[in-house]
Amino acid sequence: MMSRLKIWERSIGAKIFSIAAAIVAMMLGVSVINARYAGEIARDLDTVANGYIVAYGALARAHVRSLEASLNARRMFIDKIALESPEAYRAAERKVVVANKEFRDELDLADSILRTEQESPRPFIGREAVGRVRDMIVVLRGEQARFEEFFARDRARVRSGDLVGLIRSMAELDRFRDAYNATMENARRSMLEAARGASAKAGRRQKRMIGLSFALVLLTSLLALGLAAMITRSMVRPVVRLVAGTKSVVEGRLDLDLPVTSRDEIGLLTGSFNLMTRELGKGKRARDMFGRYVDPRIVKDLIERPELVASAGERRVMTVMFCDIAGFTTMSERMAPAELLVLLNRYFSLMSQAVGDNGGVIDKYIGDAVMAFWGAPFCDASEQGLLAARAALAGAAAVASLRADAPGANVRFGVATGEVVVGNIGSETTRSYTVIGDAVNLASRLEGANKAYGSGNLISKPTADMIAGAMELREIDTIVVPGKSQAKRVYEILGARGAVAPRRLELRDAYAAGLEAYRREAWAEARKAFEGGLTLDPGDGPAKVMAARAAAFQDAPPARPWDGTWVVTQK
Repeated sequence: MMSRLKIWERSIGAKIFSIAAAIVAMMLGVSVINARYAGEIARDLDTVANGYIVAYGALARAHVRSLEASLNARRMFIDKIALESPEAYRAAERKVVVANKEFRDELDLADSILRTEQESPRPFIGREAVGRVRDMIVVLRGEQARFEEFFARDRARVRSGDLVGLIRSMAELDRFRDAYNATMENARRSMLEAARGASAKAGRRQKRMIGLSFALVLLTSLLALGLAAMITRSMVRPVVRLVAGTKSVVEGRLDLDLPVTSRDEIGLLTGSFNLMTRELGKGKRARDMFGRYVDPRIVKDLIERPELVASAGERRVMTVMFCDIAGFTTMSERMAPAELLVLLNRYFSLMSQAVGDNGGVIDKYIGDAVMAFWGAPFCDASEQGLLAARAALAGAAAVASLRADAPGANVRFGVATGEVVVGNIGSETTRSYTVIGDAVNLASRLEGANKAYGSGNLISKPTADMIAGAMELREIDTIVVPGKSQAKRVYEILGARGAVAPRRLELRDAYAAGLEAYRREAWAEARKAFEGGLTLDPGDGPAKVMAARAAAFQDAPPARPWDGTWVVTQK
């Protein structure tokens, strides 16, 4: 029993087979009931056809035979009286004898049928009705005996020649026949009523059987449909839940735990689905947690392109940005470790938002420095320089909120565009998806070069060329950064085109004039131009630095040969 129950619980096929078997069993049950009732109706009809109707026919024939016997007896006596034909007399006598015998046989047949019906456990129309007809048959037998007595007496008169007595006897016989016919008619009428009653009862039972059969078929169909609907619903409901759960997973909702309502294949599938969502949830939580250490887009790219895990890297033109807090070392010495950690986390959050909002990827945090990069496939390659510039401006503006807790806090940015190697770099056990190359080193050195110029940001010429149409720029100088021998022109981002104050643009023009004179070694002219810019903004770092340098060269010109390049020694 338990094994069968387990099969039922664990097999959809068993459930479907059980539904079919239950429906077949119900239909077989209805068929058996219908067959039983059909057998009863057949017996009823047989009782009516081969019982009551036959008995009624026997009484009707008995009546005919009694009339034949009476008529032939009259003919026999009339022939004897009037014709005195021995042959006609004997012929009529034989007919009377035969008719009497057939009369008795028909009565016996009717009585036998009615006795069987009366003695049956369940008489079709009731024992009383059958008994009344049988009582009339008893009377008819008695009347028949009297008729035969009349017939025997009259034959004796014929043999003795008592014609007068014969004529009186015939008149008496006529009166007897009238009473006899009335009794026979009553018996026939009672038998006819019994036959009609039996026939009507059989018809009613047949109608009831048809109605009951229809009701049974309808009830069985409803029960079968109800059973099928119940079991189907029990199987379909978890499927619907699975479909809804699948849609939820597609939409990213993994906090699902569908109820397991059976131990069949659907139950096993539901359990597997729950296990899958739990594992996916763990993976999502791991990705979310890992995304705090590695940019989620890198995680997504590595998941969707697993070949990158084993990739040796590829060369791409990308834009790299470095930024750090100016004077962080001094600031950290004045702050408690907990306060410093809070400040750093706020700073990193602001920088990460500025980079992320502008399509960049945070590569790593190095002390108080942040390294980020832009390029395919994380952003449109043609917009990487502009996005990096916007991130630098947004980061510089956001740092203003830190000054309440860290007065004088400023952030320096270095941005460079060039060819780098992008890929999964590291050991067999620990790797980092990062970028390496000259552009990375240049961006780092440009961030440090801000110290030499008192600037907030410095960008390379390829970056400046990419953003010149959208940003207001100021060329700062031509420099050789530490660790490099090749001179690079560097620029400062002033702001988005159309959003820079006019005095700031005037300062840029004055600075440009001073830089042009500086490169021509027109030291006095250059100094004047730079100092003119300082009248517009006395705190402008690059103008201060270049004005002081022009004054120094005016007193002691640089060694020859000189090409206007400045070697930055401070990292």
